[in-house]
Amino acid sequence: MRRLWVILVLIGAALILTGCGAPREEEAVAADTPAPTAAPSRAQGPMDRAVDSVLSPFEREVSQVTPQLDDAMAVTLPGDMLRQMAEDAWQSGAAAVDGRYHFTWRQSGEHTYVAVNEDTRPEDWSTTPDPDVEAPMGDAEMDAAEVSGGGMFHRLRVYDAAEDLSFGTAEITDTLNGEPSGYEFFSFALRDGCLYYVDAVRDLTVNLDTLEFQQNYAVTAGTLRMDGLDVISFTLADLTELPDPATMDWNALVSSVTPVSRITARNGQVQTGL
Repeated sequence: MRRLWVILVLIGAALILTGCGAPREEEAVAADTPAPTAAPSRAQGPMDRAVDSVLSPFEREVSQVTPQLDDAMAVTLPGDMLRQMAEDAWQSGAAAVDGRYHFTWRQSGEHTYVAVNEDTRPEDWSTTPDPDVEAPMGDAEMDAAEVSGGGMFHRLRVYDAAEDLSFGTAEITDTLNGEPSGYEFFSFALRDGCLYYVDAVRDLTVNLDTLEFQQNYAVTAGTLRMDGLDVISFTLADLTELPDPATMDWNALVSSVTPVSRITARNGQVQTGL
């Protein structure tokens, strides 16, 4: 079975696909879609203000570091997820109860996916299936550069966080035609003037006409400080082994995993490597 990259392409309604939790892929396929229209501005809600309060001590360092990150670097930073949480809270009308937010945001729409053979170089691609026609991936198609399918896509985001966002979690589950097609778990905690976070995305492959979860999770763990950041990526076979940002010892974590990549920065200067 060849491993394939899966890209979900929107049909019809414009639905937001969270990208913060997923590593950047060197061979991702860009969809030919019009430039998005800027969303109308809205008044800030309580969670927006909490997000600003949490992120503001680190924004100078992050703004200096981000332009230096190559598109191929597999790095997750927590700002996008926290702002997505605030947006979903506003859209859902969620309010804190007894000092805590706990709410669910749902999204649905017709989508297609394009599965790209990872062994096929982009310059070798010659055909693209009709995105409006659902096509099963038979033996003949498995040798093609691209195969496509689609149907009803559902996304469920479940949030649980302190009212001041001193800690929290986001669990994201995707299904396509009722079958699992994506899973992500994000957690964070403010401790001792640092923002610790962990993001785990379950590996997914395409096998003939089905999307199949694998046992491994691609994990990014990081800590933001006012004068720097440290981000490490690795794999885990079991979510029960996922470190808890509220209690993890950063140095012990780094020494206990086999890193896929690591990015460190101090005063705006970035270093990469293992």
